[in-house]
Amino acid sequence: MNDQHETDSWKRMSFKSNKVWAQTDANGNLLVEKGKVLIKYNLKQDYEYRVKPESLNPEDQAIPAKKKSTSQQSSSIPIHQSGKPLGKKASSTDLPDNYIKIYTTDLARHNGKWDYTKYRYVQDAPSNWSEQISIRESYVRLEGIQIEMENTGYRTQPRALSINYTGEGSSDFYISHNIIRAASSTAEGMGFNIGAYNDANITTKIFNNIVYNFNSSVGRGIDLNNSNLDYVYNNTVYDSYLGYWGNTGDTTIFINNITQGANNGFFDNQYSSQSDYNISDINGDAPNATFSTSPLVVSFVSTSTGDFHLDVSDTSAKDAGMDLSATSTLNFTTDIDGYTRPYNSAWDIGADEYSVAVIYRSVGNDSSDLSNSANVTISGTTATFSSYQPDNVGVGDVIQYGTGVYELAFISARTS
Repeated sequence: MNDQHETDSWKRMSFKSNKVWAQTDANGNLLVEKGKVLIKYNLKQDYEYRVKPESLNPEDQAIPAKKKSTSQQSSSIPIHQSGKPLGKKASSTDLPDNYIKIYTTDLARHNGKWDYTKYRYVQDAPSNWSEQISIRESYVRLEGIQIEMENTGYRTQPRALSINYTGEGSSDFYISHNIIRAASSTAEGMGFNIGAYNDANITTKIFNNIVYNFNSSVGRGIDLNNSNLDYVYNNTVYDSYLGYWGNTGDTTIFINNITQGANNGFFDNQYSSQSDYNISDINGDAPNATFSTSPLVVSFVSTSTGDFHLDVSDTSAKDAGMDLSATSTLNFTTDIDGYTRPYNSAWDIGADEYSVAVIYRSVGNDSSDLSNSANVTISGTTATFSSYQPDNVGVGDVIQYGTGVYELAFISARTS
């Protein structure tokens, strides 16, 4: 790119106290199209924005930007086990190719299932249309958060997580590895909602999330409203009245998603023809270019306890998905737990990639001496414990029981 040629049709100005290049006509006047002027922060970058001409000021009104050690930086806000965020929000002088990342550290992060011992954000909906977490900055990444919405007052359509970007110009958002749920499936509300205003041009990338229990008559799991372009990959939505809901005016690409237990799993009239490998238990519901649209039932470990890992017995989602590791729009190689995809020869559909977990052994010398003091009763092929067993007790574990000469029972499946 020839900088001198570029400066023939651009001039230095100030926008929100930042120096920018504004496009001009042959006479050096601002080039206004449809009431807005095209600006760039750097002529060597492809990022372009359209702003109102009255928002531009002379160059000398810009605040000098602080020197950065690299050409691209991010402001990260890690959330530790204490639940206290560390770090700070990106300053107003940050360049637009920087981003804000809000995430949990490994110690504070869930393991693909709701965990009260890990970081979580729980709140009762305070009013109609309220938002527990509302993202209003540009270029934000939200990763690894547990969000629970309570709605004891039966408020109208509160949102657990919402993007309401009101800025001008382009922006993108990444929402991944989160668990979003309603405390009660009878309370009205939405799990995740997108709304873009002021003609903002936003792209949203939503992947490896689990959303469940939004099953009131207007409940929505993932609500894609007024975004321009959505990439929705490898999510699992369960027991939500509308699983995935979209509005006119946006284009949504669905790949490798699951919806189960919905009244309408994929409620959208703006599907991209690229949508494929999606699963619904409703006939003809899933948007697929080549994959079956017949109803498919996915076997999870335990829906009653909110464990939406794929069960060993599943034949619908395991090894049935599209490999997204090399796509140009959004490429990733892990699941909601951080395990590598694929485990076998092909990707699984949904947020979880089935894999064989590390084996733990639960050993008790008799019926009243298990590691957590629970009693066990074995009848036929079923072992019943007197108290709930930890999540790491399951398939492949061994129960040693009896008196005198001990017997061994190998766990082949867990139902609760």
